[in-house]
Amino acid sequence: TASPTGNNWPSDWARTDSSDVTAASSKFHVSTTVGEKYAWYAATTLATPLIVPGAWYEVTLTRSVTARSAGAATVDLIWLDIDGTIVRTDVLSTTSTTDASPVDLTLYPRAKAPAHAARARVRVGAGVGANLTADFYSVVLRRCPLRLIVVAEDAVGALASYAHPVHLNVKYSPRYEIAR
Repeated sequence: TASPTGNNWPSDWARTDSSDVTAASSKFHVSTTVGEKYAWYAATTLATPLIVPGAWYEVTLTRSVTARSAGAATVDLIWLDIDGTIVRTDVLSTTSTTDASPVDLTLYPRAKAPAHAARARVRVGAGVGANLTADFYSVVLRRCPLRLIVVAEDAVGALASYAHPVHLNVKYSPRYEIAR
């Protein structure tokens, strides 16, 4: 499941701190003032999705962060071997905020699975020393293709700002010629 149902925490997800990590109004709610309080990860190793070593994966995360003082909301992708031992942890995103108003973000961070990884676990929450409240609406892990992005250029060089980068799909066609 991608998100809680009402105030019910998903049965196949675990919390590192059940007192400061709750489900509220179909959102993951993290409140922390000291140390690390992470929102969720799979309750057991077998509940984490199987992944393909060497493949690229994308975490889609839509969140609203309200800071009471200061801190960082983090997104980590934890790679596990078949026995559940951590192979590597990739910090995909760290967003700091001191604004009292909500900050709505949708992130699409990507990471490449290490050679010996068999499963993946997404961890979202507040970083060390953070003093904030963070709400996460959904967390989705999926395979993603690499994209070739070309930014429009003018006569001087790359444009300073642009609305939509151009996404290209590249196809290779072999051509043979005979030289005399």
